[in-house]
Amino acid sequence: MSKSARVRLRDLQALHDLAGECRDFGDDPVAWREHFAARLGGLAGAAVVSIFELKPGRAGWSRFAHWGWDASGLDQSAWDRLVEAAAREGPQINPMAVGYLAALAAEDGVALTRGDLVRDAEFYRSRYYREYHRETGADAQMNCFRSIPGGDSGVVLVRPAGESDFGSRHRVLVRHAHALVAPMIGRALARFDEPSPAALPPRVRQVLLCLLEGDGDKQIAARLKLSAHTVNEYVKRVFAHFGVASRTELLARWVRRGWGANGPAWAEAP
Repeated sequence: MSKSARVRLRDLQALHDLAGECRDFGDDPVAWREHFAARLGGLAGAAVVSIFELKPGRAGWSRFAHWGWDASGLDQSAWDRLVEAAAREGPQINPMAVGYLAALAAEDGVALTRGDLVRDAEFYRSRYYREYHRETGADAQMNCFRSIPGGDSGVVLVRPAGESDFGSRHRVLVRHAHALVAPMIGRALARFDEPSPAALPPRVRQVLLCLLEGDGDKQIAARLKLSAHTVNEYVKRVFAHFGVASRTELLARWVRRGWGANGPAWAEAP
């Protein structure tokens, strides 16, 4: 490995800090991914980062979280069409994907750029590039997939046309970052199909915070200046949202996953 490709001590510290920060957002399946994407994009010099889960036996990528579209100058609607085409026609539509999946079968978690997988001339001649990829305004791309229980976690990083390709050090950084985070998915980090606290209205989130802090209905009513009836209705909404039947179950869900040690990132203090 060349000196430029090595992860330095400060890089390792940044990656471990990032994994810890993701844990702070871990009970929100979108928030922790958006934070991971933003920090990883900065470390790897990407304009846009997409984080997704792929489940076996299902066409396409189940859910996405993105970072960077607003500031990148790239076309997100064109990217969405690209994703839809890949889901509809399968990986064979994309010469880069064919090569990456072959490499992934040999080495889980490998991080590779388009230049590692397909020659520029072949890529630019492909129907995939001409009909879909070119419209996004993106060019350089890096993929990194890792196995997680019941599927795969994927990270895709892109740069606009005209910018240089990702380097060896960027590949190492992305691979290490994903290796730290992927094993926590479904544990300290919520999966996409888990309910998000952020999906609740602000007032109901305040009730959720009170419940997690151990308040009873009377305490919540006094703290939030709500009627007992309203508190009761909001508590029911919280229980239904998270699929629990009691405060004990709700608290156990957070304690078991190690969430909220530094206070929930989604919380709005009453």
